Amino acid sequence: MKVISEPREEIESIFRELYNKHKGISFEGHEIHSAHDIQAFYQLIQHPAQIIHVQGYPGMSNQKEMRVWARMMDYGLMMAARDYGASIGNEHVAVVQKFPNFAHGVNIPYDVEVLEKMLAENVPELNFGDRR
Repeated sequence: MKVISEPREEIESIFRELYNKHKGISFEGHEIHSAHDIQAFYQLIQHPAQIIHVQGYPGMSNQKEMRVWARMMDYGLMMAARDYGASIGNEHVAVVQKFPNFAHGVNIPYDVEVLEKMLAENVPELNFGDRR
């Protein structure tokens, strides 16, 4: 198991690695915002109006596991919510699918493949495992 010294940097690195591995295949674009928590938004190629939102919690993570949570959002509604003053990560009106295996957040190893498998359970068209 990977042991890290700085959860914030490692979570952000894994979120970037996820995008870089799948850009042009599953993901059309992405945003990563680092404030109190780390917010990653991945736009799907097959459904550009849909965004996977993954949130990492450095303060709830430790040296062996990161705390993450994820859901599917509608891009247009997300941007409209931001226009009306919702802060990044709080665009709740844009949620179109909650991911049951991320309910209330989960602790997982600092491993992009674990995150891929969990996301693919909710978004089968990602098929991350089929590309290795």
